[in-house]
Amino acid sequence: MYCKSCHHHLAETGIIEAVDVNAVSFPLGVDDRVAAVSGVDHSIVANNIVENNSGGVLLSDDTGRTDYNLITGNVVRNNPFDCGITLASHALYSKAPTSLRGVDNNTVSGNDSSSNGLGEAGAGAGVGLFISGPGLETSGNVVIGNRLTGNGLPGVAMHQHTPDPTQNLGDNLIVGNYIAGNAGDDDIPTTVPTGISLLGTSAVGGTVITLNEFAREEIDIAINNAGGTVDVHFNSLKGNGTGVANLNPTSGVNATENWWGCAKGPGTPGCTSVSGSNVVSTPFLMSPATAK
Repeated sequence: MYCKSCHHHLAETGIIEAVDVNAVSFPLGVDDRVAAVSGVDHSIVANNIVENNSGGVLLSDDTGRTDYNLITGNVVRNNPFDCGITLASHALYSKAPTSLRGVDNNTVSGNDSSSNGLGEAGAGAGVGLFISGPGLETSGNVVIGNRLTGNGLPGVAMHQHTPDPTQNLGDNLIVGNYIAGNAGDDDIPTTVPTGISLLGTSAVGGTVITLNEFAREEIDIAINNAGGTVDVHFNSLKGNGTGVANLNPTSGVNATENWWGCAKGPGTPGCTSVSGSNVVSTPFLMSPATAK
């Protein structure tokens, strides 16, 4: 299927595939992300081109749980006012029972999400995973094998903005992505190019960041988590300065078995470094890890 100036709202199990959507205009009040996936499970958004719109692809729970969906093979670029791909648990329908909320167990695989969120400062990441409110959850998702470059927030941004223990931003897996030349994240805060950011105003657990390759970032991975431990392993931390920054001493980062850009480990000449406390970085890899 080929389509220009189209808007797709996937409201039931189905497939959006091989669509070219360029510079779509919508009436006031219409969500101008091109593929809005809500209240859906086991659906596929694949092999589309999404460019020059306000935002790209949205998975949300505005109308019900959104889980076990696949977002794959899409090119999402030059969308200036939002993330390229967003997974966000919302509270628009606050009277809905908690069982109908959640953006969980989705897979974002093999997409190119680049040059999004540049219309204003901090407008959007390559892939964003967000919650902000009691009982909401964006959890158990997999972001794998994507190219995430030149976005207005980090390549992957994970945000939990309100300190409520009933929220769940846990158990997300960020694996095997190429992440380069993205902007900082004022919410963490970082003001320099940043690859992956995690904000947890309550403890966020079960996050795994592994087998990613970083380039042209001044901070590869930035963590500000109010408790819990983030696992960071087998990454190629070869940005321009800090490999792992832990901005909250109440949390820990297990950053063993990473390649820090040289054989002598973090903080040595030619290697990226560690910033902050409670970061375990040894043992380290003496050459880059490869997925087999």
